[in-house]
Amino acid sequence: RLRARRLHSAYGAVVHNFEHVRLSSAEIIAKGEAEQVCALMRHLELDPDVLFVEEDMRWFPIGGRLEPLFPPGAAAKGKDVANKSSIIPALHHSMPRCMRPGVCAKSGSQTIPGDPSMGNLWGMDNDADVDIDAPEAWSIHTGTSGNVIVGVIDTGVDLNHEDLRNNLWTNPGEIPGDGIDNDDNGYVDDVHGYDFYDNDGDPSDDQGHGTHCAGTIGAEGDNGLGVAGVSWGPKIMALRFLGAGGGSTSDAIRAIDYAVQMGASLTSNSWGGGGYSTALAAAIEAANEAGQLFVVAAGNDGMDNDITATYPCNYDNANIICVASMQESEDLSSFSNWGAQSVHIAAPGSYIYSTYPNNQYQSLSGTSMACPHVAGAAALVLDYVPQLTHMELRQIILDSADVVDKFVGKVSTGARLNAHTALMHASSAAWARIPARPDGTPGTALTVPGSGGSGAFVLELGGERISVGEYRASLKITAGSLTRWVDVVLTLHEFREMPLIGAQAILFSDTDGRQGFVSGALTIQRASDELDISQYRVYWGDSNQQKLSSTPFATLDSGSTFRDEFVRFDSSFWYPSAGSGYDFGSGFIRFAGEFADAQLTYVRQLTAPFVIRARVRKATAFAGMVIQIGGVANHLFGTTAGGARAAFFGNWKTLLMPDGTYSTQPCAATSWYEVEITVGVGSITFTDNQNCEQLSHTYGNEFSGPHQVVIGADCQGDCTGSDWDWFEVSGGLYATYNVPLGTLLPSDATHLLAYTWNPNGEGSNVTSVAVTDLHEVEPAQAPSAVTLTSPATTSLVVSWVRNTLNECEFVGWEVLGRAAGTEDWFTPTGCGSLVDLVATECTATGLASNTPYQFKVRVLCGIDRASSPLSDISLAAETLPRPASSPSSVESTLPTAASVLVSWQTSALNDCEFVETVVEAQTADNWFRP
Repeated sequence: RLRARRLHSAYGAVVHNFEHVRLSSAEIIAKGEAEQVCALMRHLELDPDVLFVEEDMRWFPIGGRLEPLFPPGAAAKGKDVANKSSIIPALHHSMPRCMRPGVCAKSGSQTIPGDPSMGNLWGMDNDADVDIDAPEAWSIHTGTSGNVIVGVIDTGVDLNHEDLRNNLWTNPGEIPGDGIDNDDNGYVDDVHGYDFYDNDGDPSDDQGHGTHCAGTIGAEGDNGLGVAGVSWGPKIMALRFLGAGGGSTSDAIRAIDYAVQMGASLTSNSWGGGGYSTALAAAIEAANEAGQLFVVAAGNDGMDNDITATYPCNYDNANIICVASMQESEDLSSFSNWGAQSVHIAAPGSYIYSTYPNNQYQSLSGTSMACPHVAGAAALVLDYVPQLTHMELRQIILDSADVVDKFVGKVSTGARLNAHTALMHASSAAWARIPARPDGTPGTALTVPGSGGSGAFVLELGGERISVGEYRASLKITAGSLTRWVDVVLTLHEFREMPLIGAQAILFSDTDGRQGFVSGALTIQRASDELDISQYRVYWGDSNQQKLSSTPFATLDSGSTFRDEFVRFDSSFWYPSAGSGYDFGSGFIRFAGEFADAQLTYVRQLTAPFVIRARVRKATAFAGMVIQIGGVANHLFGTTAGGARAAFFGNWKTLLMPDGTYSTQPCAATSWYEVEITVGVGSITFTDNQNCEQLSHTYGNEFSGPHQVVIGADCQGDCTGSDWDWFEVSGGLYATYNVPLGTLLPSDATHLLAYTWNPNGEGSNVTSVAVTDLHEVEPAQAPSAVTLTSPATTSLVVSWVRNTLNECEFVGWEVLGRAAGTEDWFTPTGCGSLVDLVATECTATGLASNTPYQFKVRVLCGIDRASSPLSDISLAAETLPRPASSPSSVESTLPTAASVLVSWQTSALNDCEFVETVVEAQTADNWFRP
């Protein structure tokens, strides 16, 4: 502080502290002739409080020439020179590879996303294979975990672009637009990054360059829009320090400092033009020591950087990857700098099609466009193997590149980027991997001999530097056009010895109505301390509470946190709704339709205290987010639904309780918002990250649990869908295993026995519960007031009133009809497969005309004994008679002066009781009966 005060007093210096790159910068506005400025700099160099002094140089984007997507000829494409330009309307040519948006096309070992302009991305994939092998890489991993933050230090990013907005980094500690530095990091309203050029929290792009780079790194893949980035789901941190006039060294340092401070794993730097800066080199080195990769463009001067240095490419910091640009012809781009020592790798940089401001897409050229290919590949690899250090990541990118003869002596690796082999190299450090066989053949290829034959492969789990926790992956097994997914879970614990304590309780009540079979929720009340517990193992036991088998009947994991990133549907954790109101995108689930269909039910029941969290995208839905705790899932409103519902209705948040009371507050959520519902013992609170008021309610014994949890939306009308990025539930006193319907009860089994277990052994403490077969249930009440209306010749509308379900687990409605006076009951067309609980009518079709009918209805339940009796038989109602068909072939013959012979063909009488046939003739004015 004393040094800062003295420098300010002596020179008018304004001191800036860059804590995270360990620099203090004194900014002095030097006025006067050049000789005076130089004299001042010499004087400062002698000042004992000054480490070094240098000019705050200007830096500029490297590249950005707008190129026509389909050049008019080879000569036009030969103009391979990059320069700066302004935004112009986009060119909307595209060559889609997938005709149905949002659906990946699979071809061999490739995964090609359903983005309509994929055919324009020659750098990702082309027929000559002069590309980074992106589809081959995506067949292994697409990078959608959202855990890798990439700082784009550039002209900013279009924060509202359709292909980028879902992949923007969001500062979890900042509240948008309140003018307050909520997380106390020195920056106000830095929600998605920061603008160091204009010193505000809006790093939007008015030049286009940064948006284009961001799209190559991480445009959202397989969303049916535009393009796909090398990595489909990184978190893009927008760091603007370049404007129309370039940017300063000090602002570049501020951007690097911010990226380190806020946890970016790497930065993409498509800029240059300044000279050597000790301060900038020191900032990059501090980023290196913080474990951050620094990817940079080589420059567009068409020269050798080993001879004429270009910065920041030529800094010797170990964390730098400097990238040259290549063309589709597998030559270095004519504008690209090179350097056998200073430039490390080549990547596609000519005619690169990517995102551009205002939901546009554009083709640009420059080493600026090559740099984000490498940054995107680094993000993809790090998403795949997050435990890699930044130097291991750098080495993988360089070591896995494809050697090209033309590049030897031009870049240090002599190679171009290959995202696929980079993932293959990284797989040796992944926690789940399939190693090669001892003979060197790939372990992923498996030959299964003959019908009913079998084969085996090795799946290695674990690895260095993975910490205690739960790891999940999916194993994809493909045979021809058939694919099957198998879940892989690795749970790491630190166990001191075998478990010393057991579960607090085990609960089970049979719900299968058949003798010798059981089903229902088997619930473990967790141990008071699970530190040394990996699993709860449940066995069948006899009357002496001894195991009937050494094989567990069921296993339940310890640990009480579950998180789903919605990469795909996992039936081990979710029950789907009866309808099809949900679909999976790239790392999210989309609910569309009414709540009865647009929902998933979490398989584990929960008892307070527990916490539910979710990240949801704002939707034009009646209810864009619904989290229901307990109750009947098919109901969104009303006390008959039972449980509590936390919901967002447009710009309102609401908490509805089982007794019908509710609280609601206005809450204008941003594009993506996060919610937290805390269910305590006797209370529920509903909070969000939008600075909206907390909603709270208390409850009594009528809502004591255990509860099922249902998530979904009520998305009708013009709503395109409600998107959920992730769902998490933590806490809960209980772990539940759902015993499948039809599970055979062993003949000597009288108890269920629960033991605690870890790899050191099984604990000796046993917790038990007696099993009673043939659980008696109170059946649903029969429907009433069965009424027949709206008669037609072949149909009647059947309606009824639903009554109390009691212990019925609703399956559907059974509607039976008969012709009055007969005993032949049947299920009429139109009244079968009624699985909607709220249905109270159906239209019976295919009936005989002119016939009286009667109907009766009952409720079908998961347990047959819980199904209701049949209702009282309805009063008879008659279908309408079918009229006789008109006569045909009417002819008049044998005319005389006063008569003709009239003849006709009689048609079907149907339900007509014949009385007479009427013949009429017409004169010029009237019809009459002759």
